[in-house]
Amino acid sequence: GGGARGAGMEAGPGPGPLGGPPRRVAVFGSGSFGTAMATLVARNGHAVRILTRRPEVAEGINERHRNPAHLSSFELLPNIRASVDPHEVLRDVEFIVHCVPLQATETFLKDISHLIPASVRFISTSKGLHTNSLEMMHELVNRCMPSHADGEMFAVFSGPTFAQDLMAGVPSGAVCASASV
Repeated sequence: GGGARGAGMEAGPGPGPLGGPPRRVAVFGSGSFGTAMATLVARNGHAVRILTRRPEVAEGINERHRNPAHLSSFELLPNIRASVDPHEVLRDVEFIVHCVPLQATETFLKDISHLIPASVRFISTSKGLHTNSLEMMHELVNRCMPSHADGEMFAVFSGPTFAQDLMAGVPSGAVCASASV
């Protein structure tokens, strides 16, 4: 029923939040937090595509609905797919949820930033400071993604959230902040 959906437990594609249309959302990173964020977005009825570096993870998600490397005890929803091909993942995407650790972000974005239109909303879950440059995530995105350098389509998601808890449907609190999104 409706109560289960509010708790994040009801599965499957359907109308997006508040009855709006489902959106195409890319999740960058197939680790524990990327898998959990993909699940959270998918539970809200959106089509999710995870960009992973590992073909065996994409295969596990697409064929067995499980991430074989992280949180493998949880079955993933059918509206979650994965690929190693950034063109496939980014096709017609409206939102990106970036779940790659900050230290690996520059390398991750280097080869794909030109594929991300300025109209795509970029939500980062990465925390901390880059160990070499001492940049925070928004500064790193400004430098690595010229299309998003003005900060218009950039948001930060943060809070005391844990991947295992999100997957299990445990209530969690978080904040998503942006200058304008």
